[in-house]
Amino acid sequence: MRCAASAPSSTAQYPAPSAACGWPALRTVVALDGRPSAGVVSLPEFLVQGASVDAATLAAAQRAVAASDICYILYTSGSTAAPKGVTLAHGPLIANSFDIGQRQHLRATARLCLAVPLFWSFGSANAVPAIMTHGGCIVLQEIFDAGVWREVGEFR
Repeated sequence: MRCAASAPSSTAQYPAPSAACGWPALRTVVALDGRPSAGVVSLPEFLVQGASVDAATLAAAQRAVAASDICYILYTSGSTAAPKGVTLAHGPLIANSFDIGQRQHLRATARLCLAVPLFWSFGSANAVPAIMTHGGCIVLQEIFDAGVWREVGEFR
């Protein structure tokens, strides 16, 4: 089961797995596929929970995040030096992603078929945010299979 961690939430209705993980700020773990284990929320449950957040709570959460805040840490392979973690901040990541989408003429009707891993910088810091900043759709392929993309092309 793959999981994604959510930001701390004051409306979390599920047991926090932070003690078991050793991450005191982690409040919710979301299962993207498979059956969630104890203390893990399924993606549909998470989306329902998010839809119930009122406008004032959402606005307060948005105000609490600055463009200079770290969005995530991308770990490099060390191809040009020793492996290291590179911090990416919200503002520059979004600005760069939007610019990439503009150069690619992305729009809300665009579809991104992505077979690269999301832990790789192209997937996580370029492709996904570029399509998201333009309102398009992402189609993920867990394991690359060229035959699937041939079928998609024939379907179009």
